[in-house]
Amino acid sequence: MKIIKLFAAFLTVFIIVAFTINHFSSSSASKDSKNKVIKKEVPSKETEKIHVSDYSNAQEALDHSFGKPLTIPSGNRLFINVPSKNYPTIQTALDDLKLKKVERGSKIEISLKPGIYDYKEQLLADGLNASLVDIKGQEPIKITSSGVHAISHHTFKIEYYANDYKNLNYYDITYNVSSVVGITPGQFVIIKNTSGAANHYYHQGAWEITDVDSKNKRITVLYTGNSLPPKEVKAAMTIPKTVIRWTKNTTALLADHNTSLGSINNVVFVGTGRPEKDQSTRRSVKGWDMVGGHGGVTGIIARNGSEVTLGSNFAISSFSGSNVYATQSAHIDAKESVSSSSGRVGFGASSGASIQVVGAIASGNLLDGIVAQDNSFAFAKTALSIGNHRHGFVASGNGTVNSDLGKALGNLYSGAVSIGSTMNANSLVANNNGENGLWVYNGGKARAVGLITKFNKKYGLVAQTGSHITASNVNTSGNSIKDIYALDMSNILVSGYVGPSTFEPPLNITSKDGSYIKN
Repeated sequence: MKIIKLFAAFLTVFIIVAFTINHFSSSSASKDSKNKVIKKEVPSKETEKIHVSDYSNAQEALDHSFGKPLTIPSGNRLFINVPSKNYPTIQTALDDLKLKKVERGSKIEISLKPGIYDYKEQLLADGLNASLVDIKGQEPIKITSSGVHAISHHTFKIEYYANDYKNLNYYDITYNVSSVVGITPGQFVIIKNTSGAANHYYHQGAWEITDVDSKNKRITVLYTGNSLPPKEVKAAMTIPKTVIRWTKNTTALLADHNTSLGSINNVVFVGTGRPEKDQSTRRSVKGWDMVGGHGGVTGIIARNGSEVTLGSNFAISSFSGSNVYATQSAHIDAKESVSSSSGRVGFGASSGASIQVVGAIASGNLLDGIVAQDNSFAFAKTALSIGNHRHGFVASGNGTVNSDLGKALGNLYSGAVSIGSTMNANSLVANNNGENGLWVYNGGKARAVGLITKFNKKYGLVAQTGSHITASNVNTSGNSIKDIYALDMSNILVSGYVGPSTFEPPLNITSKDGSYIKN
């Protein structure tokens, strides 16, 4: 009996120990099982990545990579359509591309669908390797014009400076065109290549289409240039299919912190200051924040060493400040682009920046066409600065402008101006301006070999307050007061000048204030 009782006690202890071990083992296994499930529900960053090798091609991988990292190998040209489900705006595409690594030799194109789109917020290209990213609309509509059907002239009142009001010009122009297929009001026509009457260049710029006459094949545009364009003109016209209008008074695009953005082309950027057909909402002191206040909002800004490239079918219009500006050691390449109807400057550079506007057009801006200020440089060879409501080309604050072979026509004040700075104006044509063809003052200098400057309402070329102009072979006549004028200890060299020209002081005689003109 004792043996049986001892065996029963041992068996009881064994069962209890076995149960306890099994209980803790099961509990631990249950916890491990739960931990494993949690790990599956929160993938590692490595598993979030999209790999091109998992898809048939790089485009398919990009299409499935929204919100996820992706490395795009060299040798691919890929596309993101805007607007689309994942990418309603350009900014959503730019933000998503910050997650991607685009290797050299590949390109990403943000493809803009045709249409007129309203944006509220600025586009920010910052911290993005965007030099491999292009923003591009579809191929534009191309038509020709055989001439002007009708022009009507209007004026609007503007406050240039505090309590300095002026009535400035604008025009409704109706063109006879080769086709109106695909053209609607709200689009913009880019006019570059013109021929015909002497002042046919006045038509050039980017103008909003306000009416389309399908029956008679005519379009009407709102033209904000200072000078009346002639009816006799033949013109090549380009109409981008995509227009983006900013409905808030904000910058359209900011490139900052050494960001390089690839080209923007086949699209028009439009600011809130765009003129309307209704006079009550047209650009006015009340409706526009421009010169007397803080100067309005600039459309495109590159700063802090950043770079932006604008294409030959890119146009920008009607921002309440300047349309395009490079500043703080940045650079903008805007060869053959068009900037019209801004509240201040068409194209500008400041604070050690540079802008390349070779063959570009700056027209109908409320201050100046092309500007370099504060130790900046504007390379504006062959550029046109036309019908601006102050000056055409301006160098100030030790800036430099190269306007060689360009045209400064029909501006309200002067064609080209150097204020204590450097203006290269070799073979520049500076005609029909409201005051002077070339004006250099406050210790400025200009080299203007072969300058043509005629029919300006004051002087052909002026050197003032300790300034100097070298203008050999200058061709000047027909200016209202004098063709060549030096004053306040300034001098002008005009060897080989083409006349007949008038001079003040007389040629080769030093005036009482120490000024002279020598041939």
